[in-house]
Amino acid sequence: SNLENSLLNSLLDRELNKKANVYLLIYDSYVTNETMLSYGIDNSAQEQYLEDQNFTLYPHTYSIGADTLGTMSRVLNASGEFYGNRRKAVSGDGIVQRVFINYGYETFGIFPYDYMFRNVGSSYDQTIPKPKEKPSIKYLITAIFMGEFRFDLGFDEISRSQYLKAKNELFSQENVASNFIYSHSNFPGHSQNSGSCLPNET
Repeated sequence: SNLENSLLNSLLDRELNKKANVYLLIYDSYVTNETMLSYGIDNSAQEQYLEDQNFTLYPHTYSIGADTLGTMSRVLNASGEFYGNRRKAVSGDGIVQRVFINYGYETFGIFPYDYMFRNVGSSYDQTIPKPKEKPSIKYLITAIFMGEFRFDLGFDEISRSQYLKAKNELFSQENVASNFIYSHSNFPGHSQNSGSCLPNET
């Protein structure tokens, strides 16, 4: 049970001295400058910009799972445990979200597609895009006609402009200091899962 989580138990009875909005912004496959430098790319100006805007960066931090669900579910559970379905935490029912809810925060999940909610729905107070139930037979027939069983088959997606607009609207709210927002961009994105990069990939 997630009630056995030591972080959750240690915080349940504590008072907050100050409430602040918390933004967890993840850019798929976007690595720290220390890694980019090894490929001849200097990204220090971008990191400095974020620091100047009072963002906290976490150098020397790397994925702790083989994929997005494995890594981010562990992050959002503050644990190596999934406490059930490994999609629960990314879909809004993680230990981290529960801590914020306990302190009266509103939780938001903003994504370019509904991958995080597949088969579990959303537990966020507000979710973009809205998850929908879809019959699995539709995926099977689509895959057969495509000739390929893709992992992203049937995702409900929103356009990049809709995704950015949703984030900007939340970030521009004034006098709000009790939001927890997890946003996971699909850019820059990783190579296909064949084990090698495409000719236009580094």
